[in-house]
Amino acid sequence: MEKIKTPEELLDFMSNNIEYGYLGRSGQIYHYDDKDFNKNWYTEYVLESKDELLKNLYGNCFDQVEFERDWFTKNGYEIKTIFEMVNVDYENEYPTHSFLVYNNKENRWCWFENADYANRGIHIFRSFDDLITYQYTKYVNFLKTFNISDTEINRIIMTEFSKPKENISAKEYLNHVINSPLINFNKKSVSEKRDLYDKDRNKLAETIFKGERIPDDRYIVVVLVFIENMDGQFLIQKRSMVKNGLYATTGGHPKSGESSLEGLISEVKEEIGLELDSNNLELYYQGKSDKEHVFWDDYYIKMDIHNINDLSLQKEEVESIEWLSEDEIRRLMQEEKFFQSHYEEFEILLEWKAMKKVE
Repeated sequence: MEKIKTPEELLDFMSNNIEYGYLGRSGQIYHYDDKDFNKNWYTEYVLESKDELLKNLYGNCFDQVEFERDWFTKNGYEIKTIFEMVNVDYENEYPTHSFLVYNNKENRWCWFENADYANRGIHIFRSFDDLITYQYTKYVNFLKTFNISDTEINRIIMTEFSKPKENISAKEYLNHVINSPLINFNKKSVSEKRDLYDKDRNKLAETIFKGERIPDDRYIVVVLVFIENMDGQFLIQKRSMVKNGLYATTGGHPKSGESSLEGLISEVKEEIGLELDSNNLELYYQGKSDKEHVFWDDYYIKMDIHNINDLSLQKEEVESIEWLSEDEIRRLMQEEKFFQSHYEEFEILLEWKAMKKVE
């Protein structure tokens, strides 16, 4: 461990040597693939010491955070250790997570993650508030795959906890982290407001926050744009894994007070850093989905971009962007890698373009 000099070297060591699992009371190591992994966790789990983790080379997020705490503290970093869970009861079905964040040499807060394979890495944020906002949003999106209710989402807590005692049980660990100081932030302010409409698209004096359930007999507006260059290729994004990792065009929801067109322009600017000229945008389709409670506004623009690598991507939303042909988009759809509803709007665009040629 003395040879590890940087957070990057620590992550490399942990990712190559420490597997996800936990130490049982009897000394048995439970690997995440074991059939009794989840069944026995609450009664069998024991928090490992640093030496036990290095000996066994297995640990869950609780164990790994304490290993990380030891290294970062000894190397003089300002750290916080954070715990998140749905605070209903200790043995609920929803995953919990402990993670460490640290302040780097550029005074940026960084999320250090090894235990969560899908998010393994060092993620840098402008501020601690930005980091917590991102974590909360990511956690909510993940919990939605468990069909969590809105009431239970409101029971999510995040705490900042101190070093627990070694070799304590799962219940003792949870007592420690849950009774630690809450991280106070307005959950609803994490996301922007959206205007609500009636079934005839009359704007109402009502709003909801992003992520809230759309009330019965109410609708929101969804916007998207297909950007085509002079070579007949379309600017397509690959969504971040937090957003499902599929290919799609760029779009989103207008914020409260924005028109459809204003919302589209701001969404494109936020997600991929591209300024669109409203005078060159064409509204090629408007639709309505009673099932999803949305009105669709689809736009099209033809423009060349000097170098898409110079665009600033919103990494929480977008992993990458590239120019793709019609055939390449169809292939991605056949491979189930393209966002279904966006592909349907793409087909409508091609029909619209064909009609314009006939005219």
